[in-house]
Amino acid sequence: MAQQTVAVVGAGACGLSMLKTLREDGFKVTCFERRRQVGGLWAYTKEPSMTTALPSTRALISKYTCGMSDFPMPDHYPPHLTQAQFQEFMESYAKHFDLLKDIVFGASLKNVRRNDDDTRWLVEVLIDGETKTEEFDKVALCHGYQTYSQKPRFEDEEKFEGILMHAQQFRPEDVEKYKGKNVVMVGMSSTASDVINNILPHASKVYLSHRRGMYIFPTWRDNTPADLLLSWRRRQTGFLLQRYFPGLARWLGDKALDYLMRKTWKNLDPAWRILPSPSVSISLPGASDTIIPLLQSGKLTSIHGIKRFLGPSTIEFTDGSILEDIHAVICATGYTADLTVAPFLPVSKPPNYSGPDLLRLWHNIFPPKYADSMALLCHSAYGKNNGFSFNDVQSMAVSNIFRHVHPLPSLPTMESDIDKHHAWLVSCWARDKTPNSFDPSMSTANS
Repeated sequence: MAQQTVAVVGAGACGLSMLKTLREDGFKVTCFERRRQVGGLWAYTKEPSMTTALPSTRALISKYTCGMSDFPMPDHYPPHLTQAQFQEFMESYAKHFDLLKDIVFGASLKNVRRNDDDTRWLVEVLIDGETKTEEFDKVALCHGYQTYSQKPRFEDEEKFEGILMHAQQFRPEDVEKYKGKNVVMVGMSSTASDVINNILPHASKVYLSHRRGMYIFPTWRDNTPADLLLSWRRRQTGFLLQRYFPGLARWLGDKALDYLMRKTWKNLDPAWRILPSPSVSISLPGASDTIIPLLQSGKLTSIHGIKRFLGPSTIEFTDGSILEDIHAVICATGYTADLTVAPFLPVSKPPNYSGPDLLRLWHNIFPPKYADSMALLCHSAYGKNNGFSFNDVQSMAVSNIFRHVHPLPSLPTMESDIDKHHAWLVSCWARDKTPNSFDPSMSTANS
């Protein structure tokens, strides 16, 4: 029997682990990476259209939950790695397992589709300006869920004459343009925290604009990396509750996080509107060591969401307040995966639902019709708090499916599982009271 071929798209932590595991399990693997080096978003680039960690970025989870099963983190690394150390680790991993020979760099995925007789996958890539199409037996899309920036469209934004951009475009080499300026940062994500830390020493005033609250926790708690406090037993208990008692799991999770927020950050000013936060079932908690302390010190000012632009430097906010002399607005408002490359993906159309598309993926990974030959590891954010170790286990599971080591359920069973999960997602969407904020890829329970 001829050796089966697999295309892996993306050479970040997920793609590298997938390449290594599938190759060890007997597949002939080709990995396509649009950058010129491994590392994914941890490989810093000045290209503004690519999502990247900044040189000042430190990981929010510790190295103790990040190592691969057969390639642990070096002892000399600090508990929370820098961008450069993460990139170095992945380069070392790729060299140690001789993965570079199977990676095509500078290759942007354009399209994945079935061939004419529906037996194999056609993978179309753009390499140095030339389009090339190859056939593969199986495909694993590992190009991340943070590819496209999601910048909101504001009313009358064309009136604004200052800088209006998504945080994806921000680079520390450009901080001088914010010197002495008044800046509005939209969103409270870890990306927002990174950008704020870079521009605060240069800007005259920085405002934090947000429409809703968020659970925000420091990376350390009681002199211990915070992620180590979430033990395996606690995780398993949470998973069981999410699966069998999702309503109870949501209530307990929200109560626990609300309590921890108030205990961790003393004297949370209600005017900041950090609490209440949307339910943890539909919005992942954030981590930042600086946002709350900066608010407490007065160096950062919390304001409401943007309603509209009134002029070249004037903005009105949803509470009716108006700020003048604003020179820049940076939107740290999230990302989405590039799923235009996979037009074959089916979408659910639930009644009385008008939220984002719900992709019909079994376990949020496998399209049922092609579950034994296609895996999308770029859709759901679940498991990301486990770092690279999660990618390691995930690649083993995908390989077992591709090799038929783990039998798949029947097509009707997979479709039924998806229907149940999407019914739960629709119920989450219906409870979410913040317009345009529901992201099904961040809703992890009951999957």
